Amino acid sequence: SSNLIDSSTPFFLQNPSLEVLDLSGNALESLPSQFFSNSTAIKELYLAGNKLQDLSPGLGNLSLLEVLDASNNSLSSLRAELLEGKALLRKLYLANNAISSVQDGALRSLIELRELELSSNVLLSLPVQLSSLYHLRSLRLSDNLVEDVTKYLLDKLPNLQRLHMSRNRLRRVQRYVFEDMAALEALRLDGNSLAALQPLCFSRNPRLKSLRLQQNLISGIEDAFQETAGLTSLNLSRNFISFADFAMFPSSLASLDLSENRLASLTNIASPSPKLSLSYLDVSRNNLSFLGSSHLPCKTIRHVNAS
Repeated sequence: SSNLIDSSTPFFLQNPSLEVLDLSGNALESLPSQFFSNSTAIKELYLAGNKLQDLSPGLGNLSLLEVLDASNNSLSSLRAELLEGKALLRKLYLANNAISSVQDGALRSLIELRELELSSNVLLSLPVQLSSLYHLRSLRLSDNLVEDVTKYLLDKLPNLQRLHMSRNRLRRVQRYVFEDMAALEALRLDGNSLAALQPLCFSRNPRLKSLRLQQNLISGIEDAFQETAGLTSLNLSRNFISFADFAMFPSSLASLDLSENRLASLTNIASPSPKLSLSYLDVSRNNLSFLGSSHLPCKTIRHVNAS
């Protein structure tokens, strides 16, 4: 990688046994149809950091491809024929392009896809073609322009474990939008414009462990985290929360970040007192006037930041 190889066919592509090829950081502007014609055994192809505006027709012969990284190029769309016949593809990385659309059928062949990276593009909505990716485990869509998350699409992804949608334009998360995502373990919605959370909106995600909601416009949390039994890490920093009680959080929680809010009080008034497993608590840069031992409902806390 980081040479100046252009779109003429390099000598090493005459090797029919070639399985892994890294052409990252070169000067590739296109992939002619004959580019990989003698190297059809390639399983991993890395094309990040080139000048590619399209990936076809050069990929047509690579039916054994398992990993494709075309991040940091100039792709503007995923055309239907681009990934046709790539039934073995497991990892697809397309971050930092200019993708604004995914054509019908563009993902249909990817029946074994496990990881899809589409961060830092210009998508306005979740591509409906995602519904065909039954085995998908990781979906990254951060730094796009998505305004809404729809249940009818996400419930087609029952095996998804990681969903990253940081720094989009989300304004709300409807109740139970994630309800059929039983495998979900990590969810990132930070850096959006969420103003409120619906009650019990994460209650049907039994494996959810990490939830990042920092840098939104959230003013109240109420019952949003009730019955989120497996949650261990919650970041609510840099919001507009003025009141919180420990009873609002699940007993499984080990790390809680409430820094840079508008908290005037953090109470522990529930009866009986909740039995939390907190080891880390950050309430720095708030409006708290007092935080005594009676306010902390557990003896497991090892790190408190109240600066």
